[in-house]
Amino acid sequence: MIIDKIENSGKHKGLHSNLDMALEHLNSMNFESLVSGAYGIHGDDVYMIVKEGKTRKIEQSEALLEAHRQYIDLHYVIEGTEQIGVAPLNGGAPVKAYDEKDDYALFKASYEVVTLESGMFAILYPEDLHLPEITMDAVSELKKIVIKVRI
Repeated sequence: MIIDKIENSGKHKGLHSNLDMALEHLNSMNFESLVSGAYGIHGDDVYMIVKEGKTRKIEQSEALLEAHRQYIDLHYVIEGTEQIGVAPLNGGAPVKAYDEKDDYALFKASYEVVTLESGMFAILYPEDLHLPEITMDAVSELKKIVIKVRI
């Protein structure tokens, strides 16, 4: 997992060619013109989803964290504050088996919370369990981008 500000995104180039493409695209975007929906960047290898909504409060005992096998997730906050529950994938059995079509499995695990403010991003690898769009404080408005990056 990597957490950083958009102005430092160049420091993370060279990790994967599709990730480089995603970071370059993110740096060249006009965020004000984006509306919710899915957008192509480079076919199924790199695409993005713009989301608008509210963060949600969740009890850790009820939380299910997701993991992917085929894609890296790049979460970028345009407006608002998002907290993400994160934990390492330690080989535990999923509570929802891997869905190959939608590329995810769900796990029950204790997690730490990281906070993303406007202008920050998180790169979440397949070994990073994550629970996005949560809050430990008051529920708030959130506009964000998730770029899916095929490994």
